[in-house]
Amino acid sequence: RIIDTAAVEYLELLARRARLFQTKAAFSTEGPRAGLDPSRPIAFPPLTWVVENFFQDFVANETPKMWLDRVLDAQPQDSPERTSLRDIFESTHCVPLFLPATSRAALRALDQIREADLTPEYVEGMEGLRAHIRDSLSDFQFYPKWVSGGHLATMLEALVHAANNNMMESVPSVWSLFVQKQVKGARESSEFMFKNHMQSLSGISPPLTDEEHSQAAKQAAAAAHQMFDDLLFGTAASASATAASQALQTTIDIESGRCDGENKRRVLEFCTHIGDAARQEFDRLVQEGDLPQQEKNLKAQLNQKAHDVLEAMQERIHQYDKTAKRLTSRVEGDIQLLLSRHVQVNTEMVQRVLQEAATAAGELHESELRAVLSQGGVGQGTMDAQHRAATRAARRAFKDQASSIAGEPSFQAYAALADQLMESNAAKLTAENKKLVKRECHRKRGDVLDMLHSQYESVKVRMPVEEKDLKALIRQHESMALASFGEALAAFKSFDVMKEARSDLKRDLSQARDQLAGINMHKWTQLVREPLQFSRALVRAAAPSYFLTMTLRIRAREFANEQIGNSLPSDLKYMVIERWLSTEEEHGIADILQTKMTVVNVVTTVVTCIAGLMGLRAFRVRMT
Repeated sequence: RIIDTAAVEYLELLARRARLFQTKAAFSTEGPRAGLDPSRPIAFPPLTWVVENFFQDFVANETPKMWLDRVLDAQPQDSPERTSLRDIFESTHCVPLFLPATSRAALRALDQIREADLTPEYVEGMEGLRAHIRDSLSDFQFYPKWVSGGHLATMLEALVHAANNNMMESVPSVWSLFVQKQVKGARESSEFMFKNHMQSLSGISPPLTDEEHSQAAKQAAAAAHQMFDDLLFGTAASASATAASQALQTTIDIESGRCDGENKRRVLEFCTHIGDAARQEFDRLVQEGDLPQQEKNLKAQLNQKAHDVLEAMQERIHQYDKTAKRLTSRVEGDIQLLLSRHVQVNTEMVQRVLQEAATAAGELHESELRAVLSQGGVGQGTMDAQHRAATRAARRAFKDQASSIAGEPSFQAYAALADQLMESNAAKLTAENKKLVKRECHRKRGDVLDMLHSQYESVKVRMPVEEKDLKALIRQHESMALASFGEALAAFKSFDVMKEARSDLKRDLSQARDQLAGINMHKWTQLVREPLQFSRALVRAAAPSYFLTMTLRIRAREFANEQIGNSLPSDLKYMVIERWLSTEEEHGIADILQTKMTVVNVVTTVVTCIAGLMGLRAFRVRMT
């Protein structure tokens, strides 16, 4: 009366079991004798489906066969590989039959109703059914042969033999099929409900702990089994229900294990995310700190920040027990590593700042000392005083810059470095100051000599002067020169270079004195040039009469005294005559005196002659 999915599946089940029985019979010992070939099964006859109490209207131009084919094609398929009834039967035909009667009494006693009392639609449908059956009947041909009575008997014997050997599959009842379908649906629905519930757990944030997840899984499993039992309410216990319940439990165990692993993974990811956030938060807090600063203060701040970050992290993950402990240990290690690195960075920055502060202190010290030397050399006392003042200023600058960021050991070490730089600067600038002092001494020495030479020029104008007057003038000017030199360079009196410069000045004064005396002598010599020239002529004329230089010198001095007379002071005259005797310049007679023998030469000659005579006499005595 109704073509539904259960009816279609039941007919398909019967057809497939019949085909299976035919195949098993063909493989039996009686199969070949009966002419059954498993590779060429006997085809099913055309399918004719009679639908009772049919009163549905067909769509335009649709026949009952088309309607049946559409209904069969619309049946759900378990898999793409499954075939439909249209693939099993070689053809299909549909005969819809209307109600045989319309009254309640007639429908209750259809076996007693006359054909004339049947509805015309029903009668017409029955006649069409009979005609279709008559038209479809034909001689049954078994493979290439026509089937005879012997063949039917042999085939029947083979089928009976197969049935006796339990080759006939049992056909379940519709109730059994319903129960099986209900069991399958109950299992699938329960599994679906369990999977959905477990899937919903994966969306919870933060994820559940292992205990919470296990408890939720147990509750979901209990709910799934309860749902399975509720869906099978009213059905008797069966092996299929037991197997389905066991399969459901297996699915629950597998899904629980998978979800438990997934939850552990989510817990690990969550904890890892919290740990990464804690590292980033600590790094952010670290970067916000001011550097450089004293190491003990920095460590105290960083340790407090690390404690706060770890405490906040543990508040969020403490419920995860072992995972939280492992993660906390790793994060603590990472934070300690970050802390150590930051402390190292701070240490390097502190050292760099201290180095810069020490260098700046040295530069300040040097600039203060150079400011003193900008106008030239200074005295050692001034240099020492400026060095002390510059050292105090540089130390204050170093302390202001370094004391707030450096501990006592580092501060003292770099303070010592700054002191070394300042001492080095002091030594370097002291050497430069000595050079400046030396340059100043030489400059002043030159100025004094220039002034002296200028004064001596006025003296030269009055030459020749008497020697005592010249010496008095020279002493006066030299005293003034030395006094001016000493006063101008009084600040440098402690320097050795000052002493050297004074000694050099005295040497220069001596040279200038000698030069001035020589010029004065020359002036006097110019005054007595003619008397001396005449005296030379007298000496030359008298020279042949004298054998010894000494006697000729005495006579020459007499000639000069007579010719010069009183034109020169006596002491100066003496000096002029002595110079005349000892030089060849200005008509001097040194060349004439050299032609005579000195007393030494005479003595040497006499001694030589006596020795020679004595030696000759001794020779003669030996000869005799």
